[in-house]
Amino acid sequence: MTDSYDADEEVLLAFAVEPETDNATLERYLKAYPHLTDQLIDLSLDLRLQHATEEQTAPVDEAWVEASLAAFRAISSANASQAVVDPFENVTAAELVALRQAACRAALSKASAPDWSSSPVSQQPLSKPSRRGCAPA
Repeated sequence: MTDSYDADEEVLLAFAVEPETDNATLERYLKAYPHLTDQLIDLSLDLRLQHATEEQTAPVDEAWVEASLAAFRAISSANASQAVVDPFENVTAAELVALRQAACRAALSKASAPDWSSSPVSQQPLSKPSRRGCAPA
């Protein structure tokens, strides 16, 4: 970028870190840097809005985050000692296939699709869309 752009950025940064960004500070910068009037006013409004909302929301948000984190840690430490259980550990492959087919039939019937389960494969339409990865059984 150009030197004037860098200098303008330095002015805006200097304004942003002023201890007081009140009207007197803004007026001082506006008189010293009239070509930055729009940017200084926008920055002043942004800083005031940030300061106003920071005081209103930060403690509530911080308390909510801390409470949520404490609850998560309590649950995760209580569950850490429990072994992970595989719900399908004792299910055979044939039972899993039957379960998938039943789920597919239920999904297809909920979508008001015709039940293709009793039709031979050769009679199924080739363009029949599947739901959730389920092909008509």
